Amino acid sequence: MVFASSLEAKTLSEWLQSFDKERDTYILNGLGVRLLVTGPGIFHSVYSVMKVLSSEKPGLIIDAGICGSFGRCKIGEVIQVKQDEFADCGFTLADGTFVSVFDMNFVDADAPPFSGGKLKLSTFDDLPLPEVKAITVNQCSGSEVQIKRRVKDFRADIETMEGAAVAYAAMKEDIDFRQIRSVSNQVEVRNRDSWDIPQAVSNLTDVLKSILIKKAGL
Repeated sequence: MVFASSLEAKTLSEWLQSFDKERDTYILNGLGVRLLVTGPGIFHSVYSVMKVLSSEKPGLIIDAGICGSFGRCKIGEVIQVKQDEFADCGFTLADGTFVSVFDMNFVDADAPPFSGGKLKLSTFDDLPLPEVKAITVNQCSGSEVQIKRRVKDFRADIETMEGAAVAYAAMKEDIDFRQIRSVSNQVEVRNRDSWDIPQAVSNLTDVLKSILIKKAGL
């Protein structure tokens, strides 16, 4: 399981302490579980994940953490991502229009693992969570102009700073991948007072624990 911060991983890590551990891996009834905290952002995520994958190949990677919602998901809601894309990898034109590297034909939009410039993700069929579309950004949306532009350009439900990066690394290495997110805030003009990170992390942990319990047959 991949997290951007120790804050997001903390409560799950505490729960896992009750299980046996071999080096960096917890053992749940024969199921090996490793937590990886990468640091925030695309560059931290890609490097940290690829460093692990250079020496081992897990059966499944779950990218988990908090996210911002463009209004379609409420704070505290846990969702799984069915599509992700890099939303600020490209160019800004004189009129403020964003043009992606795919639009400029610098990168083939259908070169694997991309499909139309997007990453189509698998989801847990037996997990009763809403399935959403995400964007991954280097700079979180925080101004009215930026928010309106991204809503218009991408029509995504949520945004994160790591999702597509972890997905890209996993998919390039042909590793099964899922992304589970919990909404900590609405994407709006920057207002940290309206965020609820503790509730988002708590709800996320409950879902992740249920996934592990089911997979381990506990």
